[in-house]
Amino acid sequence: MGVHSVHRQAWVLIAVVILACCLPSALAVATTIAPWGTFDGFPVVKLVVNGKQVEGDVPAVNVKGRTLIPLRLAAETLGATVGWDAETYTATLDVDLREPVVPSYSSWTLTEAEVADAIMWARSGKGLEQEDILPMYIAEINNEVTLKLFTPWATAVALAHGEIKYEQALTATPADLIAQTSGEMRVIVIVYSSRSLPSFESVTLTQGNATYTPVHAFDPIERAWHGGQYAALQEYIFDATVFDKTGVVYVRVLVDGYEYVYSWDLASIK
Repeated sequence: MGVHSVHRQAWVLIAVVILACCLPSALAVATTIAPWGTFDGFPVVKLVVNGKQVEGDVPAVNVKGRTLIPLRLAAETLGATVGWDAETYTATLDVDLREPVVPSYSSWTLTEAEVADAIMWARSGKGLEQEDILPMYIAEINNEVTLKLFTPWATAVALAHGEIKYEQALTATPADLIAQTSGEMRVIVIVYSSRSLPSFESVTLTQGNATYTPVHAFDPIERAWHGGQYAALQEYIFDATVFDKTGVVYVRVLVDGYEYVYSWDLASIK
């Protein structure tokens, strides 16, 4: 129980090699001679964590037959926290050794364990797009329309992923994510058009015989490019507490006079 801290002076890369050796089930490395290019004269090594390729500003490299992996790149992907003290030239690695709690996701209010799971999920897909880390929550209806249905857990993943990927640091605390996501179902509609800027007319959620409208709609984000290409995105918030988490929900979107419908089985997603 508790947190275990590891301190190493100067030779940070040595700690990196130790980390890679201690986690054989999580890390996979391809070490063929320079198929991925070189970095500072050394062959770059492709790093795969839990089946997903991970990339950073500084890649893993092969130095005289030894694979050196940047500590932060591998550790944060696995949910650990890495620190650096420039005055003492010390790198710290903090790993939560407590037994993980398997969340049930039966409530619309996230627990700390569920938020921790969401943050780890976001970190594992640091360099990826939402479509890659949350595929079950995203549906491409056709070449023009994409729908996203985010439960509180999926919203927490998306918020954490956005900070980690674009801000390079996660400032939101678990309490922040719980406050921002609990009790909410979010629907995001993205529409591309070669005719004109899309016009959103209505978005509703249906379960059983009941139809629900959003409690809040964000201002649409619109883009237009030369050559007659247009795109628009709009996000809606619904009261999640009125939905049965074991049932099917239908998203109905009316855009430019066309209706698009897609269903999600809430029992099959977190």
